[in-house]
Amino acid sequence: MRRTDMTNRLAGLLLIALSASVIFLGCGREEPDMGPIKRAPRPAEEPAAEAASAREAVGQVAPLGAKQRNPFQNYILLTRGDEKAGKVRGPLECCELELFKVNGVVLAPDDSYALVQAPDGKRYIVRPGFVMGLREGKVIGIDSRGLTVREYVRDSKGKVISKNDVELSLHGKRPAKR
Repeated sequence: MRRTDMTNRLAGLLLIALSASVIFLGCGREEPDMGPIKRAPRPAEEPAAEAASAREAVGQVAPLGAKQRNPFQNYILLTRGDEKAGKVRGPLECCELELFKVNGVVLAPDDSYALVQAPDGKRYIVRPGFVMGLREGKVIGIDSRGLTVREYVRDSKGKVISKNDVELSLHGKRPAKR
């Protein structure tokens, strides 16, 4: 054997012996007695109004009775402000009909449907009777050219003033109003 190999082995054995002796010597020592465990004192109670205002300023908690936002609700539904009316709108009722794009149509004697792309890029399958657009438009027909949606214009009391039929074309052309 070479001299360097023998020196490395001797150094390794010496290191193992030293670490073993430190471990064995440390095990025999007793831990000092710390006495019973004491709990930290509770902070002084703040008046409820001051505590709530301090937490609100930091942004931790909303005040009691305040309406908190549902994290699972669609953001578009929140921005429209129609929730006070009580009717929750669907994803196809987010915007004007002109912003929707018809990507495909399937015609069948008993059940026809169309693939519609919303302005946010999501696609939906639409059948006759579905509600679309801001003015409670209903899909009244699907044919080879696209689909037809009937929008209702209402007055402040909810009475229907007029009806508009809007055609959404299959090939991305501008919708035609009848």
